[in-house]
Amino acid sequence: MILGAMLLDPAVLTERDFNALLAEAGHPILVDELSFGVLCENVLAKEFMLIWISNGDDLRGRAGWNLAVDLVHREALTEEELAFLVGRIEMNLVSSPPNTQWAMNHCLCEIGIINDSWVERCLILGERLGVYRDMKVSKGCTSAYAPEWIRVGRSKRLSRT
Repeated sequence: MILGAMLLDPAVLTERDFNALLAEAGHPILVDELSFGVLCENVLAKEFMLIWISNGDDLRGRAGWNLAVDLVHREALTEEELAFLVGRIEMNLVSSPPNTQWAMNHCLCEIGIINDSWVERCLILGERLGVYRDMKVSKGCTSAYAPEWIRVGRSKRLSRT
């Protein structure tokens, strides 16, 4: 199924197609492949993101937040859109289902890594919410705990410039 996802042409797929693909995905790895490899390339990615982050379905929520991560990376979001996402994360991260929570946390971290004006807010929010604080991490790996992930990500980003 992952190979099939890699072969899809995002330009010809409709919202109905994407919804059907997500409904059949059934696994977060496939949702990630569809999100980052196909859905983010569609011109309607931002609209899909807004719909799916509010959907309530765990895997569809993950897809929506994955699209948000991609848009953050592309620096395709306005300050108002970033504020909207951070507000949603603040209200819902702790109570979200596991797959959605993972992608929301990823989004919080990427906003803090990429956007200088949001670093402090994302660090404080990650600390206050505490999601993944106690998660065990293999030696040499970066923690999913937002403050640590943001610090490591910013350090790597700044060392490349």
